[in-house]
Amino acid sequence: MTRAWPALTPLRPPITRRYTGRRPARYGVQLDMAELLLIQAAGLPLPGQGTIEVLPRTQLHHDPTGSDTARDAQARSYRVGSRYRSTPQTYTNPRWWFRHLPWKEIFDHPHDRLVPVPGGDPFDDQDWLKELIQWLYQQGYPVIPTGPGLGPLEPLSQELLERLLEQLPGWGSGSQSTPPPRLAINLVSFHLQDAFDNTSAMVGDTVALDAAIVRQPGLVNLFLPHIYDISGPGAALSLPWIGASEFDVGVLQDRIASCSSWRYLREVLDALPDGGQQKVLITFIDLGGGSAPPWGQEYDPGDGTGRRLPLAPTNGDQQDPIFVPWHVELDGTTFPDDLSGSDASFDVGGADWRRFTLDPRNPVKRMYFRLLSQALGRALEALAHEYDRDKGVDISTLIEGIEIGNELEVRHTLAGDVDPEGWAQFYYACSTALRAECDWVPLFLPALASYAPGGAAKGLKAGAGTVPGCMTWEGKRYFLEQVLEYLAEYCSGTTALGTEFALEELVDGVDYHFYHNAAATSDDETPGDTAISLHYLASEVVELKDLLAGTLPRAVLSVCESGVNVLCSRAQVQDGFACETVPGEGTAHLIAWRPEGVTDPLQFQASSVIMRLSIALAAGAPVAGWHSHFAMPDSFQAMGLHVDQLNPKTAVTRDLRFRPAWWSFQRLAQVVKAATGVRMLHPEVRPRTGIDDSPFTSTEMVWIIEIEGATWPDDGGVTADSSGLWKAYLLFVEPGGPATPPPASATVRLQAGWTSSSGEPGPDADRARRLIYQLPTVPDSVEHSELVPVDQFPFPAWKIAETRSLSPLEDLGSRTSEWTFTLRPQDPPVLLFATRSLRVADGGVVVEE
Repeated sequence: MTRAWPALTPLRPPITRRYTGRRPARYGVQLDMAELLLIQAAGLPLPGQGTIEVLPRTQLHHDPTGSDTARDAQARSYRVGSRYRSTPQTYTNPRWWFRHLPWKEIFDHPHDRLVPVPGGDPFDDQDWLKELIQWLYQQGYPVIPTGPGLGPLEPLSQELLERLLEQLPGWGSGSQSTPPPRLAINLVSFHLQDAFDNTSAMVGDTVALDAAIVRQPGLVNLFLPHIYDISGPGAALSLPWIGASEFDVGVLQDRIASCSSWRYLREVLDALPDGGQQKVLITFIDLGGGSAPPWGQEYDPGDGTGRRLPLAPTNGDQQDPIFVPWHVELDGTTFPDDLSGSDASFDVGGADWRRFTLDPRNPVKRMYFRLLSQALGRALEALAHEYDRDKGVDISTLIEGIEIGNELEVRHTLAGDVDPEGWAQFYYACSTALRAECDWVPLFLPALASYAPGGAAKGLKAGAGTVPGCMTWEGKRYFLEQVLEYLAEYCSGTTALGTEFALEELVDGVDYHFYHNAAATSDDETPGDTAISLHYLASEVVELKDLLAGTLPRAVLSVCESGVNVLCSRAQVQDGFACETVPGEGTAHLIAWRPEGVTDPLQFQASSVIMRLSIALAAGAPVAGWHSHFAMPDSFQAMGLHVDQLNPKTAVTRDLRFRPAWWSFQRLAQVVKAATGVRMLHPEVRPRTGIDDSPFTSTEMVWIIEIEGATWPDDGGVTADSSGLWKAYLLFVEPGGPATPPPASATVRLQAGWTSSSGEPGPDADRARRLIYQLPTVPDSVEHSELVPVDQFPFPAWKIAETRSLSPLEDLGSRTSEWTFTLRPQDPPVLLFATRSLRVADGGVVVEE
């Protein structure tokens, strides 16, 4: 039969301007034009057609000379193509945004102060920029404040001019810079009803951590159980039947706007600092991820119609389904297919498949999620209006984006192979509906789960098929490639949705998960092959970025989920490891691989934060992150930056003590917070194709990473110098894995890499200012105060080695100045800060097996 469906609210016509995926966000300083150009010369990218914030001088600081005029203070700027209107409007908010304006036009704007916004097009007119910088030099413009030992302000000398020009992307000895790096922290659903419910404390801690992005921030996520206001253990088993009445965008918008997760989102937005210092990345309609659905368990929708779920149903070669309960009243109904426009039946597959699975290929089920996405778009738009009107807050500066699903490639597979066509149809239905209602929020593809390396992946790939299995690396890459191809095909044609979007309007990025740190899952198992060299991480980031660049050059490839836990096996306890905890009897867990010589898991976890995140950044991922702020329970236990071996029924916030990894994360976040790029000096990253068939050499496990435009960190969490004139370097030996053990040690020799145009060092008076420092990356220990309220974090006290200035083997001003470092896999990474470029000396990496 054909059912008389409730009237559906049509989607709005296509938006008249193309969504760019750029969000207003500010650096923490205001600069005049000369300072702005000089910062770019030091490495900060300028957008070619970007988003610029223009502020009157009186909005920035008090001028003691009284030279500010009434004209400067007037709110007479306007928005071009704001998220509310397509025509210029007078606006009273003290922040105004100009979009799609060439820089040459902006320089002619009457306001005298500009703030650059990251995320715009790369600035590619290097000749014009070089000409401007040289003109500034001729005019005698001052430079921005410089680092320790360089003085607060100094004229733009010929030496400094050449030094700035050398650091332009595409100029000098360095390779092309990567996008400005940011660090992320994954939180998972920590926000429980009876524990850890102080939102302000949680936000305060992640802000102090200097995490630029918080992914999956507790109950801010909008999983189906969250939207239907069901939380706690077994929430999915309490989902109500989804019937005909739910196929209404108004009903679904009311559900979203009234659920506790939406209220929690408002609490988080209120607690976040204004201006985009930290943003939240929200996962929407998460439908299972890497965890198995609850097949075979008792299902209780709360209306007395519960029953024991069947074992995982199948439909032909479709298997590994996601659990979603559908009301029996939908049986026999038809609905217009959102892709073809022709009528499609709900009755696909057997009774269990029809009643209890998501099935992204079923047009009727897909329509429900389309309407749910439309409802979220309207709810976000209404929230943005409210905050802008009542609080003067632009929430687009606080929301990194919406991730539609998580790790979906491991669910609804085709005989164990990935199903990119089915999930592309699902994503297209959701993303177009959300985008039509909300044009400012970035949209992310579902994140890709870690694959199973080596022998662990055998049997997970279809027998004689050409499509790779869902748990192989090839399957992950193929899934992303094919999803993008299907989406591009849908975007190029006319569909029944009634609105068309370009591919870049629907996809702003994708997250890639990389764990691969476990050597065994229980005490009685011998080490397996799940721990692999971090060279795989670098190689896979490079390959996935190249894949995205083919169709979406501005899309973000992030690596927000990576981690190492501090669990020890009982055998390791007996061997004298300094263990915080051991896994409970019968619990799932992943014992982290640690190379020989490591006996302190806490110190090793802290080192791993630096190693994993810096490698991901250097390989080209603009965002790298850690799982998790704290993680509990299941196999992620003891992976957090806080002590996470707690009972959620009795835990209080004060119990979440800090691990050394918290400090190490903050240290790296501070160093890269204003950086213009992170690049690999050593080793040369291998192509991923065929990498499994060729063993890594010991030399390839020694990493030297350069951070351009680094910020000098402060032990108290306050930026001491963000002038952008520092270069930082990280040196370490990675831990490898059972099949690729690291070398016992490595000797690295670095040399000064910059000289003046004449090939000689600068004037003698400048030599004393050319410095190199070594800073700690892992604290020696951490102590906690007990005198804190139960809903607050304990105040940590860190014991940290002193910063020291390194002495060169020769005069620092000499081109042959050289520094030698001995690295071991059990030691923390070496962090150097230098006032000049460094390079690896010829033959400067020597390993000892």
